[in-house]
Order: sequence, then C-alpha cells, then structure tokens
Amino acid sequence: MISMSKLIKRSRGRGVTLVEILIVLAIVGLIAGGIAVFAIPKFQQAQNDEMDRLYFNPAVAQAKADGLHALGQFAYFDAMVTNGSATDPAGFNAVRAAAMKQARTPAQGGDEATYINAFLNARRAAMQTGVAHGEIRDTSRIDTEQQAFLAKGNLNLNAPLSWQTYGDTYHIAD
Repeated sequence: MISMSKLIKRSRGRGVTLVEILIVLAIVGLIAGGIAVFAIPKFQQAQNDEMDRLYFNPAVAQAKADGLHALGQFAYFDAMVTNGSATDPAGFNAVRAAAMKQARTPAQGGDEATYINAFLNARRAAMQTGVAHGEIRDTSRIDTEQQAFLAKGNLNLNAPLSWQTYGDTYHIAD
C-alpha cells in the first residue's frame, strides 16, 4: 500500500494541485469512513448541477458556438476545469483569445483541426509559463490525450480510443 505522503508527492509531480489532492483525499476519506455522502442522491445531483453550471455547460456551449465537435468540446471543458474561466490571464477565455489570434474557429470559416491545434498550443503555453493557478502545470493531458486524438484526425472522438494520462494507458473499445 502506498503511503499518503508518497501519493501526494507523486500527484504533485504530475502537475496535480494541492486543492485537487485535497478534494480527492476528502472523497476517499468520506467513502473509506463509511459516510458515503456521494451516494446520497440529492448531494450527487447538487454536485452534478454545480459542475454543469460552472464548467460543462459553458464549455460545451462555447465550443458549439465556435463550431467544434466532440474533441473541441472536450478540450474546452478540460481547459475550463483546469485553467478557470474569465479573470485569470491563463484562464479559458485568455487561452481561447490567444488561439483565435493564431487561427479562425470553424464558425469563423476556419479549419477545425487547425484551430484546435492553436487552442491546445495556447493552453500549453499558458500552463508552461507558470501563470495557470500560479504554478507550472503538467501538460501531459494535452500532449498524450487531446493532441494525440487530434493527430489521428479523430474530431468526433469515435471509438476505439487509446491514450495515456500521467503514464497510465486507457482504452475504450467499440
């Protein structure tokens, strides 16, 4: 069994923030403690509603307005969750604006793959400058997930899908 300090050190080495670690530890603690708050339907619904309101709905709505398919929607959602939205210089809106200086969205008549590549590059640059949440963040989710799907031209995220995240390999069959 891995010790808590090793788990935290390993997670931090992969670019996971302390807040993200604490959230996971709180969830694990609640479940392990037998409290199982997350099994309470009203709590689950409130959690899902808040996630939808803050991240999923705005990301998907903007992606659709920009003419993006599933990969673009995924990239926007991931950026919204990890980078935040409006006020942070490395937030979603700033990353999107930087990408739009490099390529037009499909809704503007641009090529979708070219725009998504510009968005992922802008996001990676923002994260590597240390501006995203005040620290340099691991970009492997961009590099080994989203960029990999883009390189294969899989804009609709059609199965089968194979990717790596933080060194772990995942596969979704047909």
